[in-house]
Parts: sequence; structure tokens; C-alpha cells
Amino acid sequence: MCTALAVSCGGSSGGGTASDDTPSTTSAPELNVERPEGPWTYITAQTARSDIPDAAKGLAGERRLKVTPVCGSGPCDLEVTPNGADGSYLPEGATKKEGSSPSEPYTVVWNQASSTYTSTSEPSTTSCTNAEYKVIPDAYTNSTTTTLTFTPAGNGQLASLTGTYVWTITSTPEGEAQGCTPFVDSGTIVATPTGALDGDATPELVGEYAPTLIVEKEEGVGAITPGFRHQLKNATIGGTDGDYTISLHFNAATSLTRSDAGWSGTSPETTVGQSCGEVGEGFTTTETFTDLQPVALTANGDPVLTGKYRLFLNPTEAGVVAGCSLTTREGYLILVPTSALG
Repeated sequence: MCTALAVSCGGSSGGGTASDDTPSTTSAPELNVERPEGPWTYITAQTARSDIPDAAKGLAGERRLKVTPVCGSGPCDLEVTPNGADGSYLPEGATKKEGSSPSEPYTVVWNQASSTYTSTSEPSTTSCTNAEYKVIPDAYTNSTTTTLTFTPAGNGQLASLTGTYVWTITSTPEGEAQGCTPFVDSGTIVATPTGALDGDATPELVGEYAPTLIVEKEEGVGAITPGFRHQLKNATIGGTDGDYTISLHFNAATSLTRSDAGWSGTSPETTVGQSCGEVGEGFTTTETFTDLQPVALTANGDPVLTGKYRLFLNPTEAGVVAGCSLTTREGYLILVPTSALG
């Protein structure tokens, strides 16, 4: 999704080179005290979609940005450039959707009267994944308007950006012919300086989450296109003192073990009531979570987590007889606290 503090506006940083025998006598200014600056991790979460009034809340996206104020001090307009994988706004490990909009820089405007940052992206063309999960290139023109409020770092609190987005999608004639209908998608935005939650700054993880899987690879009947954002049923993280479990999809709670890269674990194998033909329990299943870690905080201080996920569905003997086939689904997982979705 092309969203304004998520996908558009340029910036750069410069620096001098000191000689080996000339020590620096000045320290770098502290970032994010007067205005947003430097690398940020930006999370969007859908709360409404005009063409699906009863859509589940929480379909999420993640962007990695570099923010550069255009003035020397105080609040002012911001230039935003990609700070993600391969020169894009995507985080490492997330698959780019075929036909998605390019990663262009953009400018966010400071509004003194409302003390907010706003941006409206220039209309651009993007692809659509229709009801048959077929990618239709140049099916939509889209534009996003965002409104953000900055809270500076201080008193033990991290700097933050919070606000809303409205993403307006219009069908092109080619897209409309392939079943790509227009809609308006709106939701919340939270952003945290990248890396601010690493190490000892890790918050408590227990809670209910809305998961979004950015598909990297699928095998089996009805496989979804790489880069497609697929919303899963809500997940629950339980436990205390860093001893966590996570429950998602078909399986019982999966124990998570922490490493420097995050929390990981694989569920016990379970026979599930996933039907295949006339078979009520056609598969055994496991799911694996890898390197779950907090990357941003909501306005309530709850963490947004990201990592990798893999679901493995293996046909039982009865399932094989019924024609069930091996199914796998893996990709980049975003877990948004349901408390942030209203």
C-alpha cells in the first residue's frame, strides 16, 4: 500500500570526515526531541474499508523510512526517503508485490495551526489482486492522505508518530474489467524510531494481536500470489517474565524461545479439522514463528511485532486417499495489538 509517511518523500544526511589526529569537540544533536528525524519504522493498520463494511480490522503494512527536516531547528516540513531493503520502503524479509508502486521520495508538510504533519501523495498506478488471486497490472490509480502528530522523546518515553491515513483507490478500465472494484481504505498509523525497542528496551508482549502475513511463498491448492497481504485470525501471546507462548491458526500454544534476533518457536504437530473432500481431519499441521520482535509502539504503549511465519499442512493417510495435497504458507508476519484498532 502506498501511504504518505510510508512511501513518499526524500531526504539525505551529510557528514564531515575528521583527520585521524583531530578529535571531535562537538557531539551529534539528539534526534527526535524537537521534530521527527532519522530512521523510523512506520506501521499502518486498516480499521475500515468502504466496499467491505464488515471487514475485520487490522490488515497491516510496514515501511522503513528516513526522515530529514528541511530546516535547521524546530518543526518544519520533512523529506522522506526509503530506508528499507534494496532501496525500498519494505523491511528486510518482506516480499514486494508484483506491480506495486515504485519507492519514490516525498515531502510531509508541517501545519503550525494544528501542530500536525500532513501529506497527500500524487496519484500513481498500482496492481490489483482480484478474487481469483490473479495479479492485474495497472488496475488501480491510488492516492493517500495522512495526518500525523509527533510526540518528542523525553521523561523516559520514546519519540512517536501517531495518526490516520485515507487511501483512495480508483479502478482503471483494465482493472474494472478484471473485477478490481474501487474502494476507500482508512486506518491508524503508529511509528517509532527504528531500533529504539532493541535489547533492554523490549516491552511486555502479552496480549491479543491482529496478524497480517505478507506472503513470500505458498504451495498447494489455491496458492496466494507473493507479496499479497493476507489477514489471519487473531493471535494471543501469553506468559510472564519473558517466558511467552503464542496461539494462532489451528494449533495449541507454541512456546517461544528468545535469542538476540527475537522470539522463535515451532508448535507441536496437531491433527486439524481442515476438510479435504469428505475428510473432516485431512491434515496434520505445524506452524513456526521466527525472530518475532517489537518494532513500534501504539499510542497505548503496546508493541507491534514482526517476524517470519511458516504454516505446514501435511495430509493424513485418510487425507491422501481423499486427494488432499501438501500445503505450505510462509512469509513476513506483522502483529498489531487489537487494542489499537478501536
